[in-house]
Amino acid sequence: DKSDQSGSAQVQLSSVTLTPQSVDSDSESTHQLSFEAQNVSADENEDEFDITFPDNVELVNYSDVAIDEKSPGVEMTGNTLEFSVNPTGGGSTQISGELNVTVSATN
Repeated sequence: DKSDQSGSAQVQLSSVTLTPQSVDSDSESTHQLSFEAQNVSADENEDEFDITFPDNVELVNYSDVAIDEKSPGVEMTGNTLEFSVNPTGGGSTQISGELNVTVSATN
């Protein structure tokens, strides 16, 4: 069991999928990205998430964002999407997310 300095369990990602899995060269394609995150703090404070794509893929755009307990806004900086979640109720909880990303392969 991994814990941070406060003794809380660390957030763990699971069920991460990208459909379709391959990215073709020289063309943009849209993929569905989905994930689950466990041990997200439900302490009414925002928790920040970053989704970073590898260097050999260019993130072109994103759409249709559906993330549990997401705060308003998603920032796209280079190959990284940044967003916050703010679950309530105390303890920790699980969230799930799904979004479409448009990417292209780089050489």
